[in-house]
Amino acid sequence: MICKITKVYDLRISGRVGATTNKVLGIESNRDFLIDNIDELDLDNFDMMVIGHLNEAVNIVGNNIR
Repeated sequence: MICKITKVYDLRISGRVGATTNKVLGIESNRDFLIDNIDELDLDNFDMMVIGHLNEAVNIVGNNIR
């Protein structure tokens, strides 16, 4: 099974919500996604979630989100 990225989310406090993945990553790509607020994630409508930099997110938010 091949996975396809369809949406990208981040914590609003990161300052990246509303930006595009190309801008944040500093690249040119035809696969550019608008970064949405993770609070708006439809929990009934996704197959898989990849979470990265969790320790950094915990430090920013100030609590354990694991």
